[in-house]
Order: sequence, then C-alpha cells, then structure tokens
Amino acid sequence: MTDVTLEAARKQKIHNLKLKTACLENEEFVQELHVSEWSETQKQKLAAAHEKAHELLAAVEAGTKWNLTQAYDIQKLMRVCGLEMSVRELYKPEDKPQFMDIIALKKTLQELKQHRNKTRIVSFTGTIDNGLSKLEKVEEELRRSQLDATELAQVPVNVLKNLEDCMNVQNVQAALVGNEEQINQQLMSIEKCKEIRNIALSDGEMSIAEEQFYIKAQLLERLVELVRDKFRIIGVTDDENRMFSKIHEVQKKAYQ
Repeated sequence: MTDVTLEAARKQKIHNLKLKTACLENEEFVQELHVSEWSETQKQKLAAAHEKAHELLAAVEAGTKWNLTQAYDIQKLMRVCGLEMSVRELYKPEDKPQFMDIIALKKTLQELKQHRNKTRIVSFTGTIDNGLSKLEKVEEELRRSQLDATELAQVPVNVLKNLEDCMNVQNVQAALVGNEEQINQQLMSIEKCKEIRNIALSDGEMSIAEEQFYIKAQLLERLVELVRDKFRIIGVTDDENRMFSKIHEVQKKAYQ
C-alpha cells in the first residue's frame, strides 16, 4: 500500500470522526431542548437543530467513506473495471510514439502517385491525395503522443494492395507491346526465308530451297501461336479494365 493511500485514509478517518462528533453534539442539544420549557425562541432553536441534523445526515451519506483503503486498492480497481494493463503500463513518461509504419504507408502512396501507368493515375489521384492528407494528420497527432500506431497502420494495408493492383492493370496497347514485337520479328524472319528460297530457286539449289520451305512452315506455325496469344492478351486485358469503364465514362463526360 502506498504512502499516498495511507495519508488519504488517515485524513478520511479524521473527517469521519469530526462528522460523528458533530452529530452527537447536535443530538445532546436536541435532547436538552425537549426536556426544558419551550419558549418561542427555544422552538426556533429546536427547528434549527433539526435542520442542522438533516444537513449533517446528508453530509455523512455523501462524504463518508468507511472503506477508503479498499476503494484505493489498484488490484480491486482492475478487477472491477476489467483492466488488462497495470497503471504503470498505461502510462510511462519515457515511452516514445511509434509511427514508422504510418510513414511507410505515406511512402507507398507517394510511390503510387508516381506510378508508370499514367492513364490509371488519373482515376486515383483524388484517392491518393486524400489518403496522404489523412496520414499526415495522423502522423502529426502521433508525434505529440505516446501511442503505438503499429496496429493502426495495418488497417489500410488491404486497400493499398487493391489500389496497387488496380494501378498495375495495363491498357491493351501497353499489354501488347511484347507480343507485337515478337510478331514483327517473326514476319521479318519469314520474309528473309522467302528471299533465301527465291535466290536458291533461281540458282537451282533445290535442297536449300526445300530447307527454307520447311523453315518457313515452322515460322508460320509460330506466327499463328503469337496471333492466338495476342487475342488472349486482348481478352484478359479487357476483363481487367472492365471495372474501370464507369470511371472512364464519368471522366469523359466531365471533360465534354
């Protein structure tokens, strides 16, 4: 038990004794008035004594704490309030705020704002700016506190992941860049093969011409696969971009 608790209990005990003494003195005074001959002045004194008794009773009921020592028991307070942390754990002057995860979230949003997919950034600029503004306010409050924001920083993680996934969705032109390069290379190889075959035929080199014919057939088969892959990429990209069609329509109307 702390010295502060003992001192509070001592003061409360003195206060209780003073109230008890005042009640006894008032009771004796009332009894004396009842046994003497009553004059008008005595009746007024008796009424005043009764009023004083009511005041004392109210003071006793409101101000007396007979079990002060138990009331200041921290363990009982924790049980009654369902506390899980001790008073010392709830407040430590040396504790520093933990907000590095909040700064990491700000960095992620700033990187998304500089995303390579410029056509998609337009759709989410407002969302990113709003998020940065709110995180800056949170950081400002945390710097003035002793709070640990580790758990708080986990709240928007899923939203940021979805936002990043949306930003990574390409338009059809960007998605087809690699495929079209391969198709162009394949067409150039086919033309080169035709050129070699024609020269071989004009020179009477039938074996070379026949070899180039088989090479051309293989190149054409690969070309067909690349064209099929092109249509597959177009379909997948269209599906990925379908969720943004409404955004595009709103933006289109806004600029009209």
